[in-house]
Amino acid sequence: MDDPDRVLPVLHALRRLGVSLSIDDFSSGCSSLAHLHRLPVNELGCDLAQANLISRPMDPRTAEQFVQTLARESKETVSA
Repeated sequence: MDDPDRVLPVLHALRRLGVSLSIDDFSSGCSSLAHLHRLPVNELGCDLAQANLISRPMDPRTAEQFVQTLARESKETVSA
């Protein structure tokens, strides 16, 4: 998101209108968990194969637990 001061109010306005928002490939590029709480999204897609959310490879069970915890804590739908 190049211009969050401009984009965030628009996203919040869309949510108030009842529009569901999703972010796909959240874990790729410049995305950050630190900024996730600011985004009014309903669904988050995480590509764990490209994840910059973690610093080391995960076994499949750990990755599953990671996604479940992310979904539970964010109170949103998360797909991986």
